[in-house]
Amino acid sequence: MGNHPTFGFRTFKGVNARLVRQIQDDGDADDSVNVMVKEGTSGWKKDVVFIRLFSYQPQSRSLYTVQARRKNGHVLLGEGSAETEKPAWGAMYTQLKERGIMPRDAET
Repeated sequence: MGNHPTFGFRTFKGVNARLVRQIQDDGDADDSVNVMVKEGTSGWKKDVVFIRLFSYQPQSRSLYTVQARRKNGHVLLGEGSAETEKPAWGAMYTQLKERGIMPRDAET
């Protein structure tokens, strides 16, 4: 095991609805990389897990990637990436509609 009890990994900590890299002593969070997970509970979203990954990118503003996966089997249903959150979700929703998973007239 050596001197590295983390085995080269960092475990994210919970702050509000996100998992963040580190929580400072004053309560601030290092959220330059963070993860959020939502579970659909009704309608077309039932049994779908939504994962949002954010990371700050020095070359640009930021990068958001969102995925929708079946709760059972973790099958990837759709995904989207963009520099801001709303277009990333929009790209994923477009895929879900094209694949018949999300009704075309469904509210996001």
